[in-house]
This record gives sequence, structure tokens and C-alpha cells, in this order.
Amino acid sequence: MSILGHSEVKIKLIPLVDKSSTGKVRPWVKNKKNSVLLSESYKRLGKDKRAERVRVCANWQLFNICENHHKFLKKAHFCGLRLCPMCAWRRTYKNGFQIRKVAHHATMEMKSVKLRWIFLTLTCKNVEGYELPDQLDVLAKSWKRMTETKAFKDSVLGYFRATEVSRSAEYLITGDMYEKGKNYYDGLMLEVGDINPNFNTYHPHFHVIMAVPSSYFKSKKYRKTEEWVQMWRKAMKADYDPVVHVETVKMKRDKAMEEKILYEKGLRIEAEVLPNEAVAELAKYVTKAADFIIPGNIVDTDEAVTILDASLKGRKLFAYGGILKDVYDFLRKNGDVDDIENEKTDLIHMDGKDDKNCTCPTCQSAFMEAYYKWLPDKKGYYLFPH
Repeated sequence: MSILGHSEVKIKLIPLVDKSSTGKVRPWVKNKKNSVLLSESYKRLGKDKRAERVRVCANWQLFNICENHHKFLKKAHFCGLRLCPMCAWRRTYKNGFQIRKVAHHATMEMKSVKLRWIFLTLTCKNVEGYELPDQLDVLAKSWKRMTETKAFKDSVLGYFRATEVSRSAEYLITGDMYEKGKNYYDGLMLEVGDINPNFNTYHPHFHVIMAVPSSYFKSKKYRKTEEWVQMWRKAMKADYDPVVHVETVKMKRDKAMEEKILYEKGLRIEAEVLPNEAVAELAKYVTKAADFIIPGNIVDTDEAVTILDASLKGRKLFAYGGILKDVYDFLRKNGDVDDIENEKTDLIHMDGKDDKNCTCPTCQSAFMEAYYKWLPDKKGYYLFPH
């Protein structure tokens, strides 16, 4: 009994369950937990303003929800900081939509030329944390040199380039690491369980998708992997052959499912240009939370946060070129896409436009509002009256 003479009433907390069209639970809780850890790191480092911005990021969300449980984010507060795991996730999500939209419009514009797509991954040797800013400068200048060569211009009509920085966090070589770099480890006579020679170093690299004419593969302009290796080596002025991956984008996928996903997001784009795998690879996180949030180790966490924060500050990490830049500039001028690297970019509406519909685009049912709030002691989002 309570002091008021009534039985205590326990309020049942209803957690947030937000799923994609494919049934995958969206990582709101995981990203919020990592954002809290980043905020604590900033606080320890004396960056109080950043710590507070990240701390209150995504503390609540307002969803439009219909009777069939389709859920659409209507309002939220995001801090926009580059390292924030929550904002990085939303930015990656939005980047995927924008890449697909640009590729679609480029295909429509190039009616006389059928476009094909090629993945290009350009790497360099791992560097120490203090070397990372200079190495990022080297990569940017090297990319500019390579894209200005006749060989590149003759082969490529347009491109989208994304920068990624990963940190080697494993002290010992794992099975997965060995499988991915077998030739490298065999050359050093290392095996699973040995000390990782790249532990706590950083690996900056580029993911690029290039638009080429369908005739490219049967013409003299076709470049084999070894040619791309030598082009990149020359552009970097390196004394070693860098690892370069080249892969033709395969177009096998579930078009019906992709069109359904796009439709539910309010994007009227036919899923005929780039498959989900291609978009996912290009729209990857600049750096994953696991690269700088080290559980149980605040020293390494703070060191990684300091290095990445300083190294990535003010850099342009995504870039369009050629016909894709022309299309991007046109769409941006019309308000159909925006600069996702801007801290003030809209991370709520993936297509950059405020959806004022009162009915669900999937089933046409009327919308209701559902307000969810982050409870630090429960480490989760829960439904609250609004």
C-alpha cells in the first residue's frame, strides 16, 4: 500500500520498435549508447560544448504511425557532429538515397549512352595516428592527379568518391583478418593468433563508383586491375604497389523489394540503376563507432577520438565528378538533394523534403503521432504521452 492508501500502480514501459521494410530493426538504441560514450569521451577531453551536443542528440523522436504499425520519423533533434554515431548512421542512410537519386537521373539524362557501373577501392599503407592528417592530404591530392590523367578521362564519364578511415583495433590476428589479408600475412610469415603488426594504426582509403559507357568493356579504353594499380601508384608517387580492388557492379537483385522500400520512403524512383549492395558500400560510415569507442578502455577511446576529430575536421570526404557532379549540382539547385556533410543537413527526411502527408504512403491509413524518449537508466527509448 502507498502512503495515500492506494495500491502502487506500475506503468508498463513500451519500448521503441522501428523496423525497415525488410524487417530489420533500426539501430536507434545501439547508436544512442555509442553517442553517450562519445559524449563522455569529449567531456574527459575538456570539449564540453561537443560533449553536451552529443549527449542530447536524439534524446527523443516523434513518429507518424498508422494502424498497421508502419512508422515514419517526423521530428527529432540531431547534433550533426561528424563523429556522432547517431548522426553518422542517419547521414549514411541519407547518403544512400542521394547516390541512388543522382545515378537514376544520370541514367535518364544519358539516353544515347547506356551506363554501366564499376566499383573502385583505392588504398594505401596503414599509418600512425599522428600521420593520418598528412596521409589524408596525400590521398586527396593523388585522387586529383589521377582523375586529371588522359587514361582516366577517356574511360570514366562520372564518379562518386567516399572516404573511409578504419582503425586496426585487434591486438592479435583474427581468423577473419587472416582470410581477408592472407597474402599479406603469409608474406610476413604470420598466422592467426600472432601479434597484429598494424595494431592501433589507421587505414584511410577511397570507395569509388564510376559510370562508364557499356562499350567500355569491349574497347581499348578498358583498364585491367593492374593498370588501375599502376595509375594509383603513380598518382600517389608511392614506392610500392598499393592494394586496389576493381569490380563491375552486378545488377542481380530484387527490384520489387527495392521499389517497395523507395515507395515507402516517398521516393518515386524506379529501382533499375544501382543495387542495394552498391549503394550500401558507397554510403558507408566515414569511420565506425567501433573504431573509436573501445569498451572498458577510456585511454584508447580518448586517443582515437582526439586523432579522428582533428584529422577529419573541415575535410570534404564525399565528392561527385563528371556527369554525376553535373546531375548532383542540378538536383541540389532544385532542392532535391543537399550537402550531407553540412552539420545542419536534414537528417530526418531522407529526400530532404518535409513530408506533410496525413496518411501512410504504404497503406493509406490515417497517421497518429507517437513520442519516444531516451531513458538513460533503462538504456532504451520508450513511449511517452505527447
